Amino acid sequence: MTTKEENSSRMWFELLIEILLRMLQTANERNKMIEECKLFYVDNSFRLKNKIDHFQANYPSTDAIKWYTHDYFLCAIGSIFKIEFIEEVLENVWSVKLTLSNNDNEKLKHFDKYFLNQIGTLVDGITLEFHNGLPHSIELVATQNDRPMQHVATVPTGKFFTYDCPQGFAGNFRHTMIGKDVTLFEISVRIYDANTYYDLSVIDGFNVPMKVYTPDGKKFEALHAKASDAYLFPKDDTKTHGLQGDGKFVIVFEY
Repeated sequence: MTTKEENSSRMWFELLIEILLRMLQTANERNKMIEECKLFYVDNSFRLKNKIDHFQANYPSTDAIKWYTHDYFLCAIGSIFKIEFIEEVLENVWSVKLTLSNNDNEKLKHFDKYFLNQIGTLVDGITLEFHNGLPHSIELVATQNDRPMQHVATVPTGKFFTYDCPQGFAGNFRHTMIGKDVTLFEISVRIYDANTYYDLSVIDGFNVPMKVYTPDGKKFEALHAKASDAYLFPKDDTKTHGLQGDGKFVIVFEY
């Protein structure tokens, strides 16, 4: 992402936060917001049926904390801002939640503003661009921050898929949710210090070739089960690499 694009993205982000803060707390405004969400996800039946419709049928304003710390809300915010995982915000929100109760109306009244302001403190992260050069589709699966595996995209031959990792992301990517013999691309974004750390791993086996092109011009690859660029055993730590700053990784599935 260029500086111009970055500044533009930040401007729209801050504008949306300001709009949300100024929205009237009425049923009419709530319904307008829901209709906009339905239009945004018109081609996503899972999101419409399991998230938005459920929110519309069950959300009471007295339960704001429960819903705003629910993954329904977090995932929706993530989709809009291309932020998949917002651990830093979630940690701050839960610290507030623990101090509140349903009877503390004054704090509940200010919770929305606090939470939205916390979202605004997120920094830009790392972009991953997955290209498929194999003769079959890639079923891209992510495991992040010790959560269960999640299928994130089907990448047809000759196509690519972009995935954004914000600060605090830690996880791996693989092809398919089936089987243990898999090639892994692993990455953590500014968790331990100011660096992003990444590696390839064939500890759990090998199922597809991966080539990684880094933002600072390096290349690593795992084309077989004994790839020298990849982790071969748990303490094979010379295979971990670091990157300062933001940028785009290009991960290509090909020999």
